[in-house]
Amino acid sequence: MKFKKILLLGYSGKEMEEDYWHKLNSITDEKTMLPYDDASVDENLKETDCLLVKLGAKVTPKIIDNAPNLKYVGMYGTGVGGIDLKYAASKGITVCNIADYATEGVAEFTIGSILEYLRELERAKTQARNNDYSEAGFTGIEIRNKTFGIVGLGNIGKRTAEIAIGFGSKVSYWSKNRKSDSERKGIVYKEL
Repeated sequence: MKFKKILLLGYSGKEMEEDYWHKLNSITDEKTMLPYDDASVDENLKETDCLLVKLGAKVTPKIIDNAPNLKYVGMYGTGVGGIDLKYAASKGITVCNIADYATEGVAEFTIGSILEYLRELERAKTQARNNDYSEAGFTGIEIRNKTFGIVGLGNIGKRTAEIAIGFGSKVSYWSKNRKSDSERKGIVYKEL
């Protein structure tokens, strides 16, 4: 498929490696990059048949209506919560995201946030910045032998569970569908 015009909202041109930009150029006659709040967005939407957005973007019925030739909306990430999927579908517009985008990063951030909380890292850093190196009052809670409950064992939930197990935690999960491969690794299914 070749597009007449791809409109990239919120892109700077640094998001992808050069090879990917070349591939993108090969499937379109015209490529335009604009900030979300650019005054010319509505005018550019008139000829756009492919809209590429980044995480956090809002693709509303108004935006869709302003792009009468729109056939495809691509999300540079996994989250499509800001895209009106039902409205896009009613107009015959395909919406896609990048499955597994940032799975490792989100799982690591989740574990990092837990460590931050359990180890009171921010409080310790603030105290140390004030030349107070006392350990008094810190609890030092460990992740080992704690029980994690994960709601939704998709790619991110599964990776978070694997890291938690690596810390020696007990992990249970609930998901729409049972995950026998994960259960074989010791992740226990429980009703929500």
